[in-house]
Amino acid sequence: MTLLFYKAKAAAPGEIRHRKDGRDWRKIGTKWARVPAVHKVVLNDLQEAEHHFNYSMVTNMGNVVADVLSRHGVTDFNSLVSKLKNGPPETAHKIYKDMYDTINTSPGTHEDRQAALHLIGHALVKVKAIHVESTRAKMQVKVTSKTGKEYYRSQVGVTGKTGRGDVISTELPLLKPTAVAVAKKRVGGWTVTGALETPHVRAMLANGTAKLVYGKLSAKKAWTMPVKAEDMHLRYLGDSLLLRVKQSNKTRYRTSATAKVEIKLPYAFAKAFLMHHIKSVRTRNNFIFRMENSKGYAAFLDKAGAK
Repeated sequence: MTLLFYKAKAAAPGEIRHRKDGRDWRKIGTKWARVPAVHKVVLNDLQEAEHHFNYSMVTNMGNVVADVLSRHGVTDFNSLVSKLKNGPPETAHKIYKDMYDTINTSPGTHEDRQAALHLIGHALVKVKAIHVESTRAKMQVKVTSKTGKEYYRSQVGVTGKTGRGDVISTELPLLKPTAVAVAKKRVGGWTVTGALETPHVRAMLANGTAKLVYGKLSAKKAWTMPVKAEDMHLRYLGDSLLLRVKQSNKTRYRTSATAKVEIKLPYAFAKAFLMHHIKSVRTRNNFIFRMENSKGYAAFLDKAGAK
């Protein structure tokens, strides 16, 4: 029996072939190099974002979606891209928050609200990832660690630096409406960025979010927010920021606490709280950096982040 062997035709320089691994490879000289799929991915993601944007406008809450976008100067998908690309880092969050608040106070079923929020939220996240976060990665600042080692971190949305020189951003995370709703119940309806009142604390004591560690609550006295780092605590694997708040009596000579409460503030509201209530920039930045670089916060965003 005669065996015949056929020699495969050599690929020409620059030729692209699709392999079993699902990737494209280009011949460069005598070697093969993988062809980056960046342009293809970006195009597909942008098309997907546009589809979600368009679908949100034709849901039963489409008129509400259009009205909110109009308030922010967005008339179509291209203007949304331009708005996020050229606006400040928190633009997407502000639009989504306005959308969430407006839709949830408008007539309609729970299913209709969820559908509209999911679609427009998905569009915002995709456009932001393509046109905002990809640009942020290029804007770096040199930082020196305690050991003298130099490295680079993003400097977009900078509010300041930690004691180590790490840069932090003002941008708040985009979250699923369900995650926000659950967190809001846990804090007894407290807006977090506004004043804490005794009814909020009582509601948190009832649902287990807060714990009375000293004294007795008063409906007439104001609550003092954390001032020093020792008034707050977070764990690397935790799911909340521990706050120590108090009510006090002021006299001419001294101030004495009449009630002390510990609150486990859900991560959904933790960064907003730190940005609005902690006056010490260094303390605030240190906590934001530690939280956002913890395993617990990463797990929270993986579960509750809008996708």
